[in-house]
Amino acid sequence: MAANSNPHENTYNSTTFSGPVKAGSRWEGANAAYKDLDPVANPIDVSKLANTGYVVCSQSAGVEQKEGGVPSVNNIVLPAGSMILSIQIIVTEPFDATDDKDLSIYCRPESVITFLTNYVKLGAVGVYDAGDSSNWVAGSWSTYVGSWKDISSVPEVKAGDSVDVVVDSGPGGASGGRAILTFSYIPGLHLLT
Repeated sequence: MAANSNPHENTYNSTTFSGPVKAGSRWEGANAAYKDLDPVANPIDVSKLANTGYVVCSQSAGVEQKEGGVPSVNNIVLPAGSMILSIQIIVTEPFDATDDKDLSIYCRPESVITFLTNYVKLGAVGVYDAGDSSNWVAGSWSTYVGSWKDISSVPEVKAGDSVDVVVDSGPGGASGGRAILTFSYIPGLHLLT
């Protein structure tokens, strides 16, 4: 696969199918019957409980600092109902935007954009957690938590639609920052409540 190509075009040694994927040794169990039992007075026989869980997926794409805050589509598209677990940024060339507005991450179903983080400061080579608000220029988690728990809560997302992830950098700065952006998520969980 050529450098900086679309990772979704790579079909060598991969299997593609619709999900979400669940894994575990027991798919059905008596979970509902045990839900309200007192674990001390009524010990639970765990061999009777279902133990399946959702498989965590990830998508990655190269991103770069653009002149004048030009948005950049990066081939990351999250399936409907996905819960974002983390957004990691591996900086290989430092960003240098004015006022530390180095990178913003948002999604845009149709014409509406919804930010997933505030601007993240990426002034040095290293690994950054985009969900670490101490590295944001401003903002608080209350603005973003709904979109992270279920990407389908983003305004204007139609039922069953995937969501396109977009990034941009603030204007200014002398360097051409470069990084690898990675989303870890559980597809199709639908935790709108």
